[in-house]
Amino acid sequence: MARIYGDVAGSAGFRAYLDYTITETATTYRVDVKGGIQAYTKAISHSGSSSAGTINGYVYVGSTPYQKTVTDYSIAKGAVLQVDDDYVTYTKGTSAVAHELQAVMAIVSDGTSTVNFAVTVPALASYAVTFNANGGTGAPSAQTKYYGKTLTLSKTKPTRTGYQFVKWNTKADGSGTSYNSSGSYTANAAVTLYAIWEWVYVPHKISNLSAVRCDSAGTASDTGAYAKVTFNWTKAALESGQVNPSAIKVGYKLSTASTYTYASVSDLTSGTASIIIGGNLTEDNTYDVIAVVSASGHADVTKETYISSSYFCMDVSPDGKAVAFGRSAPENKEGVFFGLPPHIDVNTTATTGIDANITAALDALGWTSTVISNKNLDVKLLLQKLLNIRIVEVTSSTFSIDANGYLHLVVPLPSSGTAIAVVGWYITGTTNTWGNIYEYTLTSAGGDFRIKNLNQTDAMSCQLTVRYLVIG
Repeated sequence: MARIYGDVAGSAGFRAYLDYTITETATTYRVDVKGGIQAYTKAISHSGSSSAGTINGYVYVGSTPYQKTVTDYSIAKGAVLQVDDDYVTYTKGTSAVAHELQAVMAIVSDGTSTVNFAVTVPALASYAVTFNANGGTGAPSAQTKYYGKTLTLSKTKPTRTGYQFVKWNTKADGSGTSYNSSGSYTANAAVTLYAIWEWVYVPHKISNLSAVRCDSAGTASDTGAYAKVTFNWTKAALESGQVNPSAIKVGYKLSTASTYTYASVSDLTSGTASIIIGGNLTEDNTYDVIAVVSASGHADVTKETYISSSYFCMDVSPDGKAVAFGRSAPENKEGVFFGLPPHIDVNTTATTGIDANITAALDALGWTSTVISNKNLDVKLLLQKLLNIRIVEVTSSTFSIDANGYLHLVVPLPSSGTAIAVVGWYITGTTNTWGNIYEYTLTSAGGDFRIKNLNQTDAMSCQLTVRYLVIG
């Protein structure tokens, strides 16, 4: 127990005192205090009912104090009289905290003496937690663990080329206690945590894969029965270093087939591959192509592409005897050939978009019901009908004058096929070159053309040539 005194007060020459005792544990700090009066310069006493000379006093430890009163007392010089006592228990935190304690003693009608005591509650015991990257870089900064408190370890993970961070461990070889990144550390002890690593296999990588139809010498050809396949590859990264593939091969198959036909690439060191495959590729088919790079003890690395069919919007054979749509024209054959899909879905009820445009065009030609069935457009039939469309010119000099005095030239229809539209005209045999068609009517008998700005004299010497769009 320790004691401290306040100032000397009053004619009685007394002073306040405070005794304190500290009891400390790992997590708490208790202070017991006692306070009273010392007869400092002379003996003092009081008795009876008079308030003068009565002692009023209290000790303050942080909560509201309760004043104590002593009416009868006799204190020898140098002796003390205890008036009040109290205690307070503090819980330690992560930093030290100061508190003020006090004892206030008064003799009524004489004076007051005060004694103050500052007590500092120490922080919890702390322990350094440090991190060692153990061959890597970027270890977290050190952390502080406090007694009885749970420390959440840093979420920062170090890095190491070719390795993956696994966990922390109290031993560099991983034989101690393990902790996860962002895990909980509860031990009340300083520690160094070592990064534990796991080697990472980095596989080969394939890039820039290309497959192009060609001839047997590798020269690009749209109708080639072979394909030239080229690509780049990188070495795999093993724990012992970078290594070349154990094998490289290229396969191909019909897009509808399930099994590849493979050919091996002999160069396993350069990082590039080039090989000619096939010999049996047909123009009309699409083929899947796969590149495979293997590493012993690990999964194959693959990359896929395809070889499309030989597509032509229209092609004519070298001898001019064959015409093809959607494919190449065959040699030594005569006729029209098609490589387009047999049908295309067309929504005939659409009001906007490409389907509406197709339907409107077919309606204008009167073909909709012929080439579309159940919303399927027969592509081959449509092309056959389109191939029968031609432009035919017909010339006439027969004219007439209608009841309104308008001049008309009548041009017969072509002798064969069905005229479905007028696509142009021109007038010859007149000096009045500014005469032109005002309107016309196309009937089964022919075209009746009303001429604007052409008088009867000019009409007798002119001819009208009409270009009809004809089917059949």
